[in-house]
Amino acid sequence: MKFKFVKGPTSDVKFEAYGRTPGELFENAALAVSSVMCEAKKVKAARSVASEVEGKDMKDLLFDWLQQVIALVDVEGMFFSKFKVAVKGNKLKAECYGDDAKPENSLTVVKSVTYHDFSLEGDDKSGYKATIVLDI
Repeated sequence: MKFKFVKGPTSDVKFEAYGRTPGELFENAALAVSSVMCEAKKVKAARSVASEVEGKDMKDLLFDWLQQVIALVDVEGMFFSKFKVAVKGNKLKAECYGDDAKPENSLTVVKSVTYHDFSLEGDDKSGYKATIVLDI
């Protein structure tokens, strides 16, 4: 399972993302955010945008990465359907694949990631799980 939506505050969207590695977790969390913003399954991976993010620790890196994904939708005018993320320490490099943001694929405007219930746990042995709440 890549991610699942869970019950959270009524005015927000809450989900859990999973991954065997930090990179996979970050990819799946970004895909969950995209799935809130658009019909990601209908978005072709026609072009890509590179992104680099740095954080104080892995939890901070995840938060900043998801904020970057939200910002890229506005800055690039794109919706995304696929992510390739490499995490090394407190830095990540990513390729975000998608296509022009079309109104017919639009779902919900995501304002930001929140610190409410934000968590990241796990390790390379047992895998990773993150809980994230989005302000919509």
